[in-house]
Amino acid sequence: MSSVRESLPDVSGLVGETVRLWPYTPELYPPDTLVQLWRLLQADHAASKVFWARTADPASDPAPVPFFMAFMAQVILLIPQDLATGEVMGFCWFDDIVFGHRAAFNMFYRRHWWGHSAREATALAMGYGHTVMGWPTLWGLTPWALAVQHGLALGWDHLAVLPGYACIHGRPHDVHILRHGA
Repeated sequence: MSSVRESLPDVSGLVGETVRLWPYTPELYPPDTLVQLWRLLQADHAASKVFWARTADPASDPAPVPFFMAFMAQVILLIPQDLATGEVMGFCWFDDIVFGHRAAFNMFYRRHWWGHSAREATALAMGYGHTVMGWPTLWGLTPWALAVQHGLALGWDHLAVLPGYACIHGRPHDVHILRHGA
């Protein structure tokens, strides 16, 4: 029987200058971890920005926490932590996974950590996706110009724009497709 220490995820490659990424494993985290992550999203009024592809704003969902928990149960979730303060910076995740081939990368960073720390967290997550999970390509879809700039700053390729693809608050928005290869 393995010890708890042996079952902990190896995070040695997930530590940067200012950020540590923690792979989420439900058995190793407090039961309210996903609820706490939802609260961070709500505190930044970011649910509709993060979940822009949904037809309805998750914050207006009559049961947003169960939606969020069910959604996050289907993804590979990473939780970035500020090394100086110990605070959770947000979360990022991989979904639309085809093992050995590709995954979509998604992120939410609290506004306080936008900039260097968010780029470092994303770079660590990209390394995790390519090296640990073995995906040769990571994909990103976003209607947000800031997210496009974030990706470009980290070496993502901007491949295409889908004009009017997203409908956000009743208005069409272009969606940008980005790709990062290992």
